[in-house]
Amino acid sequence: MSPDLSFVEFPRRALDEPIGTLFQLQAARHPERLAVKGRRHAFTYRELDAAANRLAHAILARRGPGPEPIALLFPHDAPAVGALLATLKAGKIYVALDSHLEAPKLRAIVEDAGARLLVCEAATLDRARAMAPPGCEVLDPGARADATAERAPEVAVSSRSLAAISYTSGSTGEPKGVVWDHRGILHLVMLLVNGARLAPEDRAGLLQSMAVASSYRRVLGPLLTGAAVLPFDLRAERSDALGPWLIGERITMCAFAASVFRHLAGGMSDTETFPALRRVWLQSEPVLRGDVELFRKRFPADCVLVTGLATSEAGVVRELIVDEAAPLGQDFVPIGYAVPDKEVTLLDDEGHPVGEGDVGEIVVRSEYLARGYWRRPDLDRRVFSADRSGGAARVCRTGDLGRLLPDGCLLLLGRKDARAKLRGRFVDTSEIETTLLGHAGLRGAAVMIREDQPGHQRLVAYVVPAAGATPSVTELRDLVQDTLGTQLVPAAIVYLAALPRTPNGKIDRRALPAPGRARPPLATPYEAPRTPVEEAVARIWAEVLDLAAVGIGDDFLELGGASLLVGRIAARVSQHFGVEMPVQELMGLARVKDIAVAVVERLVRQAGPAQRRRILSSLGDASPELPAD
Repeated sequence: MSPDLSFVEFPRRALDEPIGTLFQLQAARHPERLAVKGRRHAFTYRELDAAANRLAHAILARRGPGPEPIALLFPHDAPAVGALLATLKAGKIYVALDSHLEAPKLRAIVEDAGARLLVCEAATLDRARAMAPPGCEVLDPGARADATAERAPEVAVSSRSLAAISYTSGSTGEPKGVVWDHRGILHLVMLLVNGARLAPEDRAGLLQSMAVASSYRRVLGPLLTGAAVLPFDLRAERSDALGPWLIGERITMCAFAASVFRHLAGGMSDTETFPALRRVWLQSEPVLRGDVELFRKRFPADCVLVTGLATSEAGVVRELIVDEAAPLGQDFVPIGYAVPDKEVTLLDDEGHPVGEGDVGEIVVRSEYLARGYWRRPDLDRRVFSADRSGGAARVCRTGDLGRLLPDGCLLLLGRKDARAKLRGRFVDTSEIETTLLGHAGLRGAAVMIREDQPGHQRLVAYVVPAAGATPSVTELRDLVQDTLGTQLVPAAIVYLAALPRTPNGKIDRRALPAPGRARPPLATPYEAPRTPVEEAVARIWAEVLDLAAVGIGDDFLELGGASLLVGRIAARVSQHFGVEMPVQELMGLARVKDIAVAVVERLVRQAGPAQRRRILSSLGDASPELPAD
């Protein structure tokens, strides 16, 4: 049966109910239908409702009634879903923790939330006990055996009650909790269910961590319509396991970070297909025109591709069904048109609407925004404000830049804070990433400004080669130079098997490693030093560039060299050989062997006849042709 045949519209009146009550209705309606299935556990609606009720009673037995944060530390599997439902049924606020985070980060989140109870399962009990801050009790999974009541607890919960706090570290690394109430989350569910015509026959893949706000609708949308949600832990599974899982579990809809989708689709063979998939969302990162082409080539003709914009603070803001009529840009795919109850305005730095076709910050007006930041009134004042026209709507500044196309479609142009200064010039790293991803031999790219040595800023690109391809540094540098100009060419290019991910699937830029000491793959083969002079110059280059080895034919810029480093090399060469090597002359010598020739010429000119013969004899076949005296 096509899922669309049994679709029932999610009614607006349901926004006035608490989430636990709506789930209980589905459990009564579909008791034996699969509700959630992970790698290790699976529950029917009846089983999930009973497990959630038992845990809700255990939570209340420890903490009593009343709203407060409850921390949840679970692997990305079915029991995590039961735990968040239990927290909501108990009238509490759930703070789902990403089990892949290090203990200090988990502790910081629990401390910031002020949680006095940490719920876990046997697999995470030792970690929970080790990282729980003072004053926070760990609810031992074994202690729940006494909580045998399977009826929902009778506690006062309304649609305006706080439901969840999701933590995001943003660009600063400092944890910030974004708070949502039941009504706001249910509005996200309504948009998903009615937009995708979600039905009980659907099997929704869940790749996002339940610790992030984007998971709210992905978890609860299926569960409030009788469908199944199937978590898949991208960071715990092998990178090639996602495709077979999608096929084997007959997933009908799934949301991917754009780079995860790129990795999946780019690695598929011509014979692989996903016959059950009927809807795919690309999110979290800019979607490229090449992604759309990959989708059309690899996925069923009746599968719908959707992209858009959603933020932790504003929820879903825009959405675009990428069909033949969609206005695709030359590089980026627009993020789409208005969604119900979300009004978007583009404002300049002074807070005034920008002119037609101009770039401005995306600002959202709606009744259905996050309630604010957890115990951070300073951030609330910066991001949220009351609507000047009065009423229940509020305004949220997203920090994203956009431009409206003539038909009202919105083009996302990156974060305001993505534009960083490099040696006095503003650089938009997303431009460089887009250019690199235009190379057919890459399936992932990230670019950032690094300062691994004090005072030495440089652009570093991280690339993930496609299967069977490893484009050289020379190719990639030439591509960026031809497209964007010399100043935006990365100083170093680091090759990775995969890009590190945050809990919501975005590229984790803080986890990108410093460039290693290995010689990068250049178009020029490695050529070892042939003479003592070449060996000494190559060693000086390697020390200044922090590389393990340098070939005598390698290009200085392709190795990551910058003009600021030329002075260091000139000083070391002059000191080592006892010759004067001007910086200006050195800047015109791109290779080790070119510098070696210049050094030998100076040594020979200042040497006596006997010493000159010894110098030239030591060079053998590599001796340069010197001009006559």
